[in-house]
Amino acid sequence: MNLPKDRRDPQVIASAEASLEAPLRVLGAALTERPFLLGTDFTLADLNVASVLATALTARFDLAPFEPVFKWFGQCLSREAAQRCVALAVRK
Repeated sequence: MNLPKDRRDPQVIASAEASLEAPLRVLGAALTERPFLLGTDFTLADLNVASVLATALTARFDLAPFEPVFKWFGQCLSREAAQRCVALAVRK
């Protein structure tokens, strides 16, 4: 993920990205029926899944092809508490 470019293996990257497609499709299907994982309100389930998915940001994984997930993740990151966490991380 954070390896120097000369140490990155394109085959490993492609394999890792491909392994995310099925779970992201399942997540996307659930999110087409409701705005958050368990209904209309943000819950601990959303926080948990979003925190795991945050590694996608570090890895520069493009979530845009998974539109419901991309939209949901944006909603999670735009929450005031998430913004405060980002601000704390940037200060360090």
